[in-house]
Amino acid sequence: MNEEAEKKKKELFKELLVDDQKPLEILIKRIKKILRLTKSGKPIFIIPYYNLSDTEKLAIHLIVQYIIKELGISNKDSMDVAELAKKAGVKYKTATARLSEMYQEGIVDKTSSGEYYITYVGIEIVIERLEKKFAGEKDENSKNSL
Repeated sequence: MNEEAEKKKKELFKELLVDDQKPLEILIKRIKKILRLTKSGKPIFIIPYYNLSDTEKLAIHLIVQYIIKELGISNKDSMDVAELAKKAGVKYKTATARLSEMYQEGIVDKTSSGEYYITYVGIEIVIERLEKKFAGEKDENSKNSL
C-alpha cells in the first residue's frame, strides 16, 4: 500500500475515536431523567418505580450499584442475587429467572463469585428502554403543566 493510501486509511479509522468523557457525560444526562442518588448512594426515582417490570427493577439497581462504585461510595459494582432481589423488591426465584434472561441478552454479567453486574451495553439498553417506556408519560406531564 502506498503512503497516501495508508494515510487515508488512518484518517478513516480516526473517525471512530471519541473523547473518553463524552459518552459518560451523555449517559449521566440520560440517567438523571430516571433517578438521582442521595449522598449515601440510595436511589431516588424520578420515574414511577411501581410501573417498572421486575427485570427493569433489577437492572436499575445494578446501574445504581455501578454508579455508587464509581463515586467511591461502594467498593464493588456487583451484587449477589439475594441482595439484589431484596433491594429491588423482587422474589428470589423471580430475580434468578430475570437475571438469567438479562445474562443471555448481555445486559448483565457475572463475577467469578457468582455476583451480577451491569455491562456498559446493558446500561445503554436499559436506559433506552426506560426512555421509550416513559416518554409518553413525560409528554403528558408537560402538557398538564402548561
